[in-house]
Amino acid sequence: MEWNVRKPSLQCCSCGAKLEGMEFHSSLRDNGIEFDRLDFCLQCWDKVPREDFFSHWKTKRVKEEKQKARPRYVDQETMLDIFRKLAGGGSQGKEAFTFLLGMVLVQKRALRYVRSETREAGEFVVLAHARSGENFDILNPSLSEEDMNRAKENFDAILDTQGE
Repeated sequence: MEWNVRKPSLQCCSCGAKLEGMEFHSSLRDNGIEFDRLDFCLQCWDKVPREDFFSHWKTKRVKEEKQKARPRYVDQETMLDIFRKLAGGGSQGKEAFTFLLGMVLVQKRALRYVRSETREAGEFVVLAHARSGENFDILNPSLSEEDMNRAKENFDAILDTQGE
């Protein structure tokens, strides 16, 4: 399973302004098959209708020479928001992404592992929100190591999580 989502751009998708070293907004749009990542400068973001976006967050693109020394992360609340939307249904074809995001949130202690269950549709992992106790039933996509590595690369490209 592969998503063709580009890494953060070095320019605004609306006006073409350079984003390197600047704060900007990144958004994910679900086109029904995969996620499209769009990056906007602060000025264009104020003019963009957001109802088509699955999720969005504010970030900063560091200069190329600083990237290896300082990894970038999407904040935990944004990841939880994306996870809730995916886990809430309608994420067909995005099971690997949902599963990986859930595991990252377990690692960050925003979610906790409850149990695994075998059902007619496959193996599910039940995760609970650490504060509210809200449960999420996530299909384990049972990927091969090669598919998992590809999914992880795509996951990193979508969320720009380098080193997560």
